[in-house]
Amino acid sequence: MKTLKLTLIIQLLAIIITSHALFASEPPIVGDPENATWEIFANRSQVHTLLKSDDGKVLWVGTNGGLEKRDAVTGEIIQVFTNLDGLPENEVTSLVADGSGGLWIGTGSWISDVGGLAHLQADGTWEKFSVAVLELTSVAITSLLLDGNGGIWIGTSDGLIHLKSDKTGDEFTISNSELPDDWVTSLLSDGTGGIWIGTNDGLAHFKADGTWEVFGTHNSVLPDQYIDSLLSDGSGGLWIGVGSYNGGLAHLKSDGTWEIFKDDNSMLPDNRVFTLLSDDNGGV
Repeated sequence: MKTLKLTLIIQLLAIIITSHALFASEPPIVGDPENATWEIFANRSQVHTLLKSDDGKVLWVGTNGGLEKRDAVTGEIIQVFTNLDGLPENEVTSLVADGSGGLWIGTGSWISDVGGLAHLQADGTWEKFSVAVLELTSVAITSLLLDGNGGIWIGTSDGLIHLKSDKTGDEFTISNSELPDDWVTSLLSDGTGGIWIGTNDGLAHFKADGTWEVFGTHNSVLPDQYIDSLLSDGSGGLWIGVGSYNGGLAHLKSDGTWEIFKDDNSMLPDNRVFTLLSDDNGGV
């Protein structure tokens, strides 16, 4: 009996010693943050904005999980940029070419606490403008427009910013300007140094001389206040996409007259117009 007990004890000790040796020689566990190799997986199922490069070779795709650089012909992904590469945040909301082979990138969401503006330059280097630098209380950048002088107009959910070429800026809100609403939805050059501004509560025209025109349901035939998209008609006028159920497509002509197209007086299939594109033949 004593011999059996002794044999069991020896076997148990042998198992413990062997197990200790095995575990001591194993590499660090996968969950060890100091020794792990990380790979980022971001959901890019939602596309917010598209832009084709000036040479037509690259299609930039802004998504909820980063910026995709795709072959414009095949659609094949060339590279994906995230906040690990230079983006302030992975939610890419707006894009505009800088005219020199680079790209301005708006990021952020009204429900997030990070975001800002990024400039991917032609040589691959990055400039980042954080929420603090832009003096935003909200981080959702909704639209971008070059000012033609090396600067950029930035539409946000907290107002309009003009970032000049010397990196100084001006901010326009309902408290210091005639902007009808702080939530800017769309921007468009008027071709004479001024800009058209679509907002959640009306349309504004900020002219080159610093004066404003504001259009809403109270002083025009706009069918609703919610302006979602803007497009030049090529003749000094403006196409306006109204994104509400009572909206439609509005055309403000250069002579100041209006046309309104809705699902009950045209072939427009739905009154909610979210985006506009010219057909290059005078149509839209």
